[in-house]
This record gives sequence, C-alpha cells and structure tokens, in this order.
Amino acid sequence: MALMQIRDNRYYRETHGTFEEYCKVRWGFTHRYANQLIKSSEVVDNIKMGTMVPIPTTERTIRPLTRIKDPEEQREVFKEAS
Repeated sequence: MALMQIRDNRYYRETHGTFEEYCKVRWGFTHRYANQLIKSSEVVDNIKMGTMVPIPTTERTIRPLTRIKDPEEQREVFKEAS
C-alpha cells in the first residue's frame, strides 16, 4: 500500500524523476514488479473482508487473483481455492 501512495501522490519526485527510477534505485526492482505488488495489496484488502482463511503473504500467490476485477468474485475464487 505504501508503494501505491508513493506512486499515486508522486512522492518519488522528491528524490527521483520517475517512479520507474525510484523503484530501480531505491528498491532494486522494476516498476512493473512494483505495480504487481500494488495490485496484489489491493486484492489482499479485498479478500480480507469476509474470509476467515489465512491470507497468503506473497505477491506471487495472489497474482492470479489480480486478473479478476470484481472484489466479490476475488473473494469467492479465493475461498474456493483455499
């Protein structure tokens, strides 16, 4: 979620010209990976609501659910898969 705030509010401009540069220099990964992390954090927020199943802690585990746009459908698929 912090990366989303940094990107959306353009906080990276304090030290870097672009979000891509910020990710590369500050964290050592591509902005594409940063965007995957951001999307995954949004999905985690969606599936936390209404589930008692432990939430995965890695982006890679959540990544398939990022293709589903509807939060309710994300929850349903996650529950079924769990």
